[in-house]
Amino acid sequence: MTTGQPQEAYEILWDDGEFILSRVTRFPHDRPTLLVRPAVAPPPATSLARLEHAYALRNQLDASWAARPLELIDRDGQITLRAEDPRGQLLVTLLGKPWAAGPVLRVATGIAGALSGLHGQGLVHRDVTPANVLVDTATGAAWLTGFGLTTRLARERPAARERDEPDARDAGAGDRQGNPVARRHAHGRVIAFLWHWPASASDGPALRFEACEQHHH
Repeated sequence: MTTGQPQEAYEILWDDGEFILSRVTRFPHDRPTLLVRPAVAPPPATSLARLEHAYALRNQLDASWAARPLELIDRDGQITLRAEDPRGQLLVTLLGKPWAAGPVLRVATGIAGALSGLHGQGLVHRDVTPANVLVDTATGAAWLTGFGLTTRLARERPAARERDEPDARDAGAGDRQGNPVARRHAHGRVIAFLWHWPASASDGPALRFEACEQHHH
């Protein structure tokens, strides 16, 4: 006998010790959505602040390259960020095994495009990791998540330039002006990351590829 209540499928995609990312589908009619909640209770104030910051950016993010936040909800007594689900695979779950050339090129192009879209909004992610990227290996589409540390693009960083050290907060300045060289640099960086990951898979998801963002200027 059915109760008439919607059924829910709940899948944990990733748990990094601070946040748990899950995919939830309520049957029979609702599209899947993503849920991000603190991994510990009570959650640290810094974790709550990151969720609130990501939600505050919702109107500056585009569904073509971001899993856009929808709302902050109370789910089972925990503050949870609900976001759109583009239905891609979390990149970190695909790493640690050889990639064929085709998927590498497609995904690298998609990630570089997603970063370009973010930087085009005058934003820098600052936490670009394989656990914060969803991809479709068949089409190459990519969507960024994890916007809790995202900041506005700093137009000038003279000290960093004098040291000739790219700064993530500077990243994307050239690309905001449609700089094709910047896009090629980012594309190449992502390809190198994906291609060489199997040799360093023991480094785990903490191995960042923020250099892809740093060289987007």
